[in-house]
Amino acid sequence: MCGFFGIYNKSNDSDSSFLDKFFKSEISQLLIHRGPDGCHWYEDNNIKLASVRLKITGRRNDSDMPYHSNSEQNIIGFNGEIYNFRKLANKFSYEIKTDCDTEVVTELIEKFGHNVCNQFEGIFAIANYNKNEKKLSLIRDPIGVKPIYYFQNKDFLIFSSEIKPILFTCKKLGISIVPSYRASIEYISLSKYDHSELTFFEGIYKVQPGMIISQLGNSTFKSIYYDYSYEENKDTFEEVSREFLFKLTESMKIQTQTDLPINVAISGGNDSRIMLSTLAKCGTISNVENSWSYSYQDHLDNDLSNINNITSFYNLKHNIVTLQKNDFINDFDEILLALEQPFPGLPTIAKYNMYKKASIKSNRIFLEGQGGDEIGGGYRYTLGAFVKYSLNEDIDFDFNQFVEQYSLINNLNKNQIYKLIINSQSKLFGLNSSADGTSIINEKFRMSMENIQKKDSFESDYFFNAKSTNEFQKVLDDDLFMNKLQRVLRSCDICSMSFSKELRVPILAPSLVKFARSIIPKHKVHNGLPRGFFMNALKMVENPKIHSSSLVKKHVVDPQREWLFKDLKEFVLSTIDENKLSENLGLEKKQIKLLINDFYNQESTPNNSVLIWQLLCLSKWYELFF
Repeated sequence: MCGFFGIYNKSNDSDSSFLDKFFKSEISQLLIHRGPDGCHWYEDNNIKLASVRLKITGRRNDSDMPYHSNSEQNIIGFNGEIYNFRKLANKFSYEIKTDCDTEVVTELIEKFGHNVCNQFEGIFAIANYNKNEKKLSLIRDPIGVKPIYYFQNKDFLIFSSEIKPILFTCKKLGISIVPSYRASIEYISLSKYDHSELTFFEGIYKVQPGMIISQLGNSTFKSIYYDYSYEENKDTFEEVSREFLFKLTESMKIQTQTDLPINVAISGGNDSRIMLSTLAKCGTISNVENSWSYSYQDHLDNDLSNINNITSFYNLKHNIVTLQKNDFINDFDEILLALEQPFPGLPTIAKYNMYKKASIKSNRIFLEGQGGDEIGGGYRYTLGAFVKYSLNEDIDFDFNQFVEQYSLINNLNKNQIYKLIINSQSKLFGLNSSADGTSIINEKFRMSMENIQKKDSFESDYFFNAKSTNEFQKVLDDDLFMNKLQRVLRSCDICSMSFSKELRVPILAPSLVKFARSIIPKHKVHNGLPRGFFMNALKMVENPKIHSSSLVKKHVVDPQREWLFKDLKEFVLSTIDENKLSENLGLEKKQIKLLINDFYNQESTPNNSVLIWQLLCLSKWYELFF
């Protein structure tokens, strides 16, 4: 797991004399947390490419990057892990010399072209420079676990694993970077971010999942290399559950084949439970050095008893890192500088704090159980799409029976279910809603934004097309590739890599995600049970001695609302900057004050703190970066 940075010179006439030793040292320092084991540069008239390295596989120095192919034709900057690189080397009769995945990546790309990345099982971001063609290609993994950002003008294309090196380089070039109006307004009015190529910095974009961006001179080419298409799986519920469990076990096995100790970040939820159960099944749970979770000061977390039961059963050395309210205040600047853009709330701060504490005593590899809800339809706001699809397409669907089953399993009365179905229809049209299907923006705020939104088109020009086969899967794919999961993966990458930890997400192996997407809707919401095939697989693999907690998704509530409303009120009010928000969003200052007053002039803790969090996060971001 590493990081890279580069400048591609579009024309030999462009002046890159600013790339002196001081500049290179500064770039190295900005990325060294991603690769503390060394930084090396490759330079010619067309490109300057730096790569920092965190040694995981092939830990000899002959695997250092930028890595040169045997022919010296291709130079690679690589961030990530290809878990099946030995299998691929055998398949293509290539003899590995360094015992490193980067070597196999480089040689296979040289021999077969970039479409060979379609066969990589792993998490990766690749910068590939072909010396003969003078062509640069930026390639991102199919799920979007590892990031690549870029900026270009008529002279240069600047790219990096993080945004700060790009900002530093633009400053050296005298290029002014301003906040993206569109990204800010979509964030504050629609609660959308990390859902397209946009970043919060005008002119700085991200390479999207499964995409290749190639630069040859002044010409830019975009393409999708990964085949996201699939045929719907017609197997029975039991068959798809078993096949999913088999594929997940294989993913766990291949991702834990290492001679380094493993750490797991867990909750008491079902993703963590199935991760530990499959680790036990494939015999690698003995490699787990530590398990980790986070909690919050003065907050009763019902997950802790489940966590204690699970970790005790597997005899894990468990560490609970508690986020203190003062940590929120004292570390907020540090965390936002690390995250570089607005991020998903209090759990991200707690996770950053956990990895910060873990850096003192743990090794380099972490596993997390991200993705189960996104691939299986675990969120309640997907219910409207499921019911609409089932009424139109499933001749065996009995609506009244389904409501009875969903009511019993999810402990909701029928009126609550009807309201949830109606409210969650908004997801079919890409509108914003919270996890219970209700609007997260009040009517007063919506009306205040109406005229501002007319200044710009909010038709998102997504380059990515997941080729979903039905309306229900389209809603899940929106979470997977364009919205919810993408923001979580960005925060996970930064939180772990800030402290030189490689984070692996076995549930999100590309082949596993593709298989899950092929499962028909009635096996995902099975007889009223959300992500039914997933929960059935968990039931198959989990030891009965710890199989005591509910299979239904627990909606764990963090104390963000209470903290912002009470203990952190003074910090929030002193941080929210009406002037900056007005300047960058077009809102009148009195409108912003009304929104803040609406939150704080309530007798009891408000139901939703999303808008206050957004105003807080944007204000501090403007302060730190501009």
